[in-house]
Amino acid sequence: MKRIIFVWLGLFILAFSAFSSVRQVLDEWLNKDLSYQKLLTEQVSAERAMAEYEGFFLPYLSIGTGSSGFVFDESGLKTGEIALNADFLHILGARVGISLPYGYTRAGDQTGWGFDSFVLTASRELFPQEETKKLELQAASLKAAFSLNQRRWTVFTDLVQSLFDYRHTTQLYAAMLEKVEIYRRFWAQENERVTKESYWKQVLTLEKMVQETQSLLIDYKQWQVYSSSEIEAFYEEIMTLIPSHAAQCDTGAFRARLDLLALEVEVKSAKKTGDFWYLPYLPNPQFSLSARFDIESPSLSLIQRISWSLSVKMDIPLLDRGERELEALKRKRNRDLKVLEYAQAVASLEDQMEKLSLKQRATLIEIELKGLEVGQSLERLQRDERLQKLGYLTEKEYRISYLDHQETELEYEKVQQKQIIGQLELLKACDATFGGL
Repeated sequence: MKRIIFVWLGLFILAFSAFSSVRQVLDEWLNKDLSYQKLLTEQVSAERAMAEYEGFFLPYLSIGTGSSGFVFDESGLKTGEIALNADFLHILGARVGISLPYGYTRAGDQTGWGFDSFVLTASRELFPQEETKKLELQAASLKAAFSLNQRRWTVFTDLVQSLFDYRHTTQLYAAMLEKVEIYRRFWAQENERVTKESYWKQVLTLEKMVQETQSLLIDYKQWQVYSSSEIEAFYEEIMTLIPSHAAQCDTGAFRARLDLLALEVEVKSAKKTGDFWYLPYLPNPQFSLSARFDIESPSLSLIQRISWSLSVKMDIPLLDRGERELEALKRKRNRDLKVLEYAQAVASLEDQMEKLSLKQRATLIEIELKGLEVGQSLERLQRDERLQKLGYLTEKEYRISYLDHQETELEYEKVQQKQIIGQLELLKACDATFGGL
């Protein structure tokens, strides 16, 4: 599991190496995203829980003063102990502890430091169900990684959409400002009352649109720190790289989603738990073994230097109000419920992927339609250019025609951007890693 996590992190680091500028912006957004930071903490917590369970060879080590600590009286230090303790977890379902105490004693005129008995303790339930616990931790780790990756895609999609909207709004704003200026000149130069009023109405309409567009720009302050050339560089990088990687989400790619893998693990766990549905009816005693090895008596034989004790603790319920029956029923039913949950999740994702695919096809048709409009607009612009050269149109009238064509091109770009957002939704739906970019 740890190796998989490191591979994920490595892929994410390589994700935007081809366009570090966008990666830098994304990092800034992720650092400020509260949900992402919370999920990052949850993932670390899930990884630690898994490492704690699997890493029994890495014990908890501590140095303590024992149960009595250091005892002083009127003569000074009477007794004291420093113990090195090692605690191993989940060794065949058991918890194993080792203690090596080094202490001080004073008995009459005899004082000194020395090692005390070496102590080994172990405790284990009769039915620990270690494999089930391990599967549950694996599922939790997969879910945490999935949630983190999904949030990363959400933030990146929001970033791209925000960039598209900002770029479109600023370009539209510039075009409207120029139109306002041109119509003001028409209005100032016109003497016929009806036509003059028509121009003024057009000026007011455009100025209203300018104010509304300017108010929209307030929502994009995070992009205003970048120059127009940087914005265009971001835009070109996104428009080039996203389509080239959306192909990794074919019809069956979603089956590798980490949440589905987590569900598969939960199904295995539920099946194992269901196989032992009868455990609630049985006592589950806990055995504790304590063994002490006398270090300070080398004259004794090895067997004589070892002392041990075994304790057994258990509760045997004689009467309850159906709790054991309910627990046994849950164990049996949860197995079927998890299988059903997995099947429904797969079916739901199949429908989602199909809808996204159809949405992409519809967007491609929309792009083609907008492309035809751009072609027609270009023909009108070329016609007006010829008329302007022949003297039938003024420079201002031709400029209006040019700005109208520019707005048509902006609408065409907006549909292309819609396709990019759809591809990002597809990448998120199949839980693609950032290493694919």
